[in-house]
Amino acid sequence: MRRARTSTPLQALATLNDPAFWEAARALARRMRDDVGPSAGVDGRIAHGFRLSTARRPGARELRALRALYQRERARLGDDVALALVANVLLNLDETLTNH
Repeated sequence: MRRARTSTPLQALATLNDPAFWEAARALARRMRDDVGPSAGVDGRIAHGFRLSTARRPGARELRALRALYQRERARLGDDVALALVANVLLNLDETLTNH
């Protein structure tokens, strides 16, 4: 079964707030943190999560946007939560949710 592509706000709201997606995001964030060493830094962690989610490397613009989200949320919520928020965004990308 294939999931149809859609850009409806209701779908985005449902997946962004779904407890199963948050559990998956926390698990992805753990992999993003644990699979790469500390020397990879935040860019390495984000790039790893992006590759796990989309099967490709992030472009420079994508990486900048995700890094900015991480840095903004890290200042407010701390490292682990910020990484989980980035992971949640990755899991909710249209590219992740649908087969092209």
